[in-house]
Amino acid sequence: MLTKIFITTIALLSFNCFSAFKLQSGDSYKINYESGYAGVTCYGQPRYLKGHKPNLGTSERKTTHHQVFCQREYYTPTSSSRAIYTGDNMDLISKIKIENIDTSKSKTKKFYPDKKYSKRFNLLIRTLFQRPLLIEGENNLSISALDKDGDILATNSLQVSVGFSEARCSYRSMLSHNPKDCLGYNICSRYFYETTCR
Repeated sequence: MLTKIFITTIALLSFNCFSAFKLQSGDSYKINYESGYAGVTCYGQPRYLKGHKPNLGTSERKTTHHQVFCQREYYTPTSSSRAIYTGDNMDLISKIKIENIDTSKSKTKKFYPDKKYSKRFNLLIRTLFQRPLLIEGENNLSISALDKDGDILATNSLQVSVGFSEARCSYRSMLSHNPKDCLGYNICSRYFYETTCR
């Protein structure tokens, strides 16, 4: 037991002298939110789009108009990042742990000594099964290198900022013969490609 403590202490001292941790994607991120309306004119669409299945002859086809609200969120430069280490004793590292001191959220990922980086950490995406490591504003992070037993070899502090940008997109009239576009299923990707957001 004393031998293990002695070896860990020596390794920790060595890491603290030469350690260098950072996020591969940098220390500044932005959440971008855009929204707007598209007016869609659908030519020759069969009436079964509204629950009526017609004879698909020309007599029961018609032109319809729909207004669709489109919104999207994207991240710059990215929504995730690897943790990279450029110091000595890299072969001793098994995992990298990142803790957000401000929120007490933490995540641990496998480290690849031969590649000098970890698996990717989710920084910004929130879903039913995922929680982001960062929040809007300034984030004070603690990045730790762990050995195969989970003991801390070295810890560095890092400050990461997350900004937020909201833009309204101009109204755009669009034409389509695709039934899914007319119900709003696919039209938004085309809308954001063709419109201007400010």
